[in-house]
Amino acid sequence: MRYIKKSGLIVLAAVAAMAFAGTASATELTSPAGTKLALGTEVTAELVGGPVVIDGASSNYECTEAPALGKLEQQGSSVTVKGSLVEWWLGGCGSSKVSVLKKGTVELHTQEGSSNGNGTITVSGTEVTMEASTGLHCIFTTNNTDLGVFTGSKNTGGHAKVDLAGIVPRTAGRSGIFCGTSTGITGSYTITSPSYLDLD
Repeated sequence: MRYIKKSGLIVLAAVAAMAFAGTASATELTSPAGTKLALGTEVTAELVGGPVVIDGASSNYECTEAPALGKLEQQGSSVTVKGSLVEWWLGGCGSSKVSVLKKGTVELHTQEGSSNGNGTITVSGTEVTMEASTGLHCIFTTNNTDLGVFTGSKNTGGHAKVDLAGIVPRTAGRSGIFCGTSTGITGSYTITSPSYLDLD
């Protein structure tokens, strides 16, 4: 069960780490500074500083591998900046089976309406099923779920990063009493490509 929760969160983590999304009508992702990120640009992210940690109903789990690849589908300005998770997988999580049923989409929102390069992340439609060796089975799904904070390159002095911290609801599974109603997730990602990325 613990692994189950963990995986779900990880998926979210990977999705959140994508960071190819934005918010309000004036929001844009820029790379390099001052240049709007081109439609169709792929964004890759990797875990940094430790594993993704998922809070299980009875204990916590850790996944040490969770690379992500996304693609920018809406550039921003007159519409919300939005991206889809194209590729994602999990590893180093233990003996439980984890499957990504639906990859979902990611949006990034400027912090308090400012253009300081940073933002908050919401994820929708990501669905992951996790089954432990004991047979416990849980499914967690994001739905406009707040999943963390995006820090742009102008503030990191290098690659942009994503710090995950959110709660994902359980939507299905045959072990509800063991899965709980939701699971928490924490972890940190570095945006490896583009090498410079801000939210303005």
